[in-house]
Amino acid sequence: AATTSPLETNTVAGSIRLDWNLSPTQALFGRWAIQDREDRNPANTFLGGNLPTLGAAGVDRPQTATLNYTKVFSPSLVWNALASFSRNRPSYTPLESFGGPLVQFQDGTSSLGTIWILPQGRVQNSYQYLNTLTHTRGTHTLKAGYDLNRVQANSFFDNNVRGTLTFASFNAFASGQPALFSQRFGNSVRGHRVWGQALFLQDDWRITRYLTLNAGLRLETNGGVTEVNGINSNLNLNRQESLGSAGTGALGGIDVGGATYDTNYNWGPRFGFAWNPRGGRTAIRGGYGIAYDFLYLNPIANVRTAPPFMYQFSNTAFTGADTFANIIAGTSAFQRNGYATVGSYAPGIRNFGSFSPVDQALRNPQTQQWSLTVEREWQGTLWRASYIGTKTNYLQRTRPLNVLPANLRVAAASLDDERQLIASGRLAQLNAGLNAPATGQGLRLDPRFNAVNLLESSANSNYHGLQLWAQRRFAKGLAFTAAYTWSKSIDDVSDALGVLSNDTHNQQNPFNNRDNRALSAFDVPHRLALTHVWELPWFKSSRFKQALAGWSVNGLFQAQAGRAGRFETHRIC
Repeated sequence: AATTSPLETNTVAGSIRLDWNLSPTQALFGRWAIQDREDRNPANTFLGGNLPTLGAAGVDRPQTATLNYTKVFSPSLVWNALASFSRNRPSYTPLESFGGPLVQFQDGTSSLGTIWILPQGRVQNSYQYLNTLTHTRGTHTLKAGYDLNRVQANSFFDNNVRGTLTFASFNAFASGQPALFSQRFGNSVRGHRVWGQALFLQDDWRITRYLTLNAGLRLETNGGVTEVNGINSNLNLNRQESLGSAGTGALGGIDVGGATYDTNYNWGPRFGFAWNPRGGRTAIRGGYGIAYDFLYLNPIANVRTAPPFMYQFSNTAFTGADTFANIIAGTSAFQRNGYATVGSYAPGIRNFGSFSPVDQALRNPQTQQWSLTVEREWQGTLWRASYIGTKTNYLQRTRPLNVLPANLRVAAASLDDERQLIASGRLAQLNAGLNAPATGQGLRLDPRFNAVNLLESSANSNYHGLQLWAQRRFAKGLAFTAAYTWSKSIDDVSDALGVLSNDTHNQQNPFNNRDNRALSAFDVPHRLALTHVWELPWFKSSRFKQALAGWSVNGLFQAQAGRAGRFETHRIC
């Protein structure tokens, strides 16, 4: 019997910092930090069952290095150059290694063995080089720069490469009578690469003592993700290609090599102003800008499991050369054929299983943000009211493609009617998908695949918020801040990976993008935060003032509306 230790976390960290004034006009700053972390957690039973042996161990060694050089050419011209490097290498392994396939049960009994998603890990290196030149000329402060970044992600994900044996019950397992065996064939190691660069220009123009305008423009170029050895495959919906014996289909063909998606050119204008009417106690600020987010590699790297470089096949006949013993030994004909298929569209394969492709027109998420703030000092207190609005486009979500639209789902009135429809060609493709109860993928548009879930940029969100804030500086023994936000956040998808509670990244209706539109999973319509410092006035004139005077009470109070209008409160004193 295998044993596990309780939750263990070991962390060791260190850092080095450099501050060096090379000359009166030159300065060098550097910093390097590293951390070693190891977690052993038998409580990770979400990995497929309720046995502690299904837990996972995580190891990581993140480190960062930064070098920043500043050169002052004159009081009006400054150059700054920054180079940075970061690396993290998380890996996750099972707490207990059993070898052989995972064992699952159709009656709900907990799984046995090593879960199919382990081991997995990556080594990711990120490089950045940033050049910025700042020039002051009269009432203008000009800033221009160039930003270059590079990501290298070498990863592996042994997604069911050991195979999974499914039994109807534990008794069937004890007697060696499996119902299904599935296994993924091929090498899951991939080396993904992506380049990004940006040019930017900004002008801060102080028109008068009381009015400043800000205007800027940024152009970002984000390249598509490539694989260092060309081991990359992705669905091309616009390419009609015959995939071996499976032939052609409605979902196009498969592109091998190249980039997963096309290069994006993203324009980001910015505008802002700050106005202090007549130099009084009122200030008005506002602005508008467009910014873009990085396309993180997690869902994109999942194309590693796509044919022809990886295949997942299933077997239900455990006879001849495919006996239970041969499956366990890894010598069955089913497994030999699976390994031989990797790298090609072998004759006889008419179905390539499920597919999680990436839209070749994938976009970087784009956020447009605008704001207006009015601030005034009155009665010793600083008051502020702000409106914040954002509109985000091209958010990622997953849309099922291999589903027939309603107008193609023809129902035959009789067997003769169905035969006539098939003879006419109207149901030739439809019936290939209708008769797939074993996969649960009936009504398929393309019988060459089971589920096809496309990662695309079709979701969006918006946020509107009113923010009220007040601050009383310390006076007469009292200081406080009060902040209240009234807001609403609406979106089609709240997280592209679907890790949020009561939320999914999958589209309910693949033919209507707005069916998922609702309040965001993290929507907080009301939030109140109060802080205070109160210096107790008592005992200041007492003979024991050295011991009793000078005490203060500090506090923090927070309240916010939770799900379904519920309020959550927290107070710390």
